[in-house]
Amino acid sequence: MIMKKTALASALIFSIVSGILFNLVYANFTPLPELPTPIYIREDGTIEGGTGGLQRTGNTYTFVRDINETVEIQKDNVIIDGNGFAITKPPEVNTDGLMTPTGWFPSIRISNRDNVTIRNIKFDRCYTSISVNNSSSIVIIQNLIRNGKSGICMSSSVNCSLTANEIVDNSYSGFASSDSSFLDIAYNTIARNGWHGAWITICYSNIYRNNITNNRGSNDGIGVYCYGVNSNNCILMYSG
Repeated sequence: MIMKKTALASALIFSIVSGILFNLVYANFTPLPELPTPIYIREDGTIEGGTGGLQRTGNTYTFVRDINETVEIQKDNVIIDGNGFAITKPPEVNTDGLMTPTGWFPSIRISNRDNVTIRNIKFDRCYTSISVNNSSSIVIIQNLIRNGKSGICMSSSVNCSLTANEIVDNSYSGFASSDSSFLDIAYNTIARNGWHGAWITICYSNIYRNNITNNRGSNDGIGVYCYGVNSNNCILMYSG
């Protein structure tokens, strides 16, 4: 009888303590917000969502105002022209203490696509400005990417180029790539980002005539960081 009472008391104490802990954790838990519904460029070329933020002319999709939705590209052989407008003011995201995967909350998402050009867009305060995955012949040219978390994140992609972009003042890396090949990274300004300027992992790439300065990776100021098994990377310093 004594053992049964002891077990019952222990179970009761466990239940009370568990309830208190649950309430404490729940009271301090901030769930991630629902993100705005993306603007989709569908495989058939139609635009879905965005209430008129993009205008289509053939295979060119042009911004007609600033937007704050993710643009998800589901069609090959397209040009996304920002026309000088911005993707800005993303939803506030509380990720303190979380292991946030690279590429979360992208403002432009390209996955399993071929021959897409992203040009002349101002990315301002975006969590991840451009995410490219398992794609080929992606051209990212003459964009301003600033004041966000990550600039451009690329994985498992081939024959892609970054040309004449300004990627500055982001709190993580300006450009991060993994398991990609035949990348051409030229004439970009990648500066004052909070981590490395460019993070290269298991890639083949040509990196030349970029201005990569004042990036603060682990307070080491690393411009280009090659991690893991890399080969055939050609890195030429900027000479003015």
